[in-house]
Amino acid sequence: MSDFTDRRLTERRNPRTTEIDTATSLEIVDMMNREDAMVPGAVHAVRVEIARLVDRVVESFRKGGRLIYVGAGTSGRLGVLDAAECPPTFGTPPEWVVGIIAGGPEALVRTREGAEDNEEAGRECIADVRVASRDVVVGIAASGTTPFVRAALAAAAHRGAFTVLLPAPLRRTTYANWPTSCWSFLWVPRRSPVPPGSRPVPQPSSCSTL
Repeated sequence: MSDFTDRRLTERRNPRTTEIDTATSLEIVDMMNREDAMVPGAVHAVRVEIARLVDRVVESFRKGGRLIYVGAGTSGRLGVLDAAECPPTFGTPPEWVVGIIAGGPEALVRTREGAEDNEEAGRECIADVRVASRDVVVGIAASGTTPFVRAALAAAAHRGAFTVLLPAPLRRTTYANWPTSCWSFLWVPRRSPVPPGSRPVPQPSSCSTL
């Protein structure tokens, strides 16, 4: 059960879905559909920043670098999924896009409790894939606080890689906690998830940096 006093947006109760536990199946589908409908507007608000990041990744590829995703739990699975889909979808060499998930391959199919809190493992993963200055490392952390991701980004930045946090924390003041970990933040405004503890849905307002 989620702690509704938790300050992280991913753990807060969404005021528009507080009755989800007593709603009918159709009402639940409608609630989720309304929340999902907000995503395109949020993505549109940061399209310029996304394009800049794309250009940076392309530059990295041209220099022999890679795009490396780092995440834990659902965030990590999405990164690994995108990396796996790039070769068949875009015809890219499999080594161009790499996905790292806390807990290793087993965590793709079974939750590894505590893996997201293992900072040493985050640093080791960066060393294992031999991150270099020509690489782009994207940390995926819905709450913006995942220790595994924070440590991995710090290690990647130390090696000279271009590092990005996606999504970034709800408030810009949280960036103060990442002074040596990230060169850039792609801050997609978000709303509390449905239900708490799941992946958050972006909210349609323009405030992003890259």
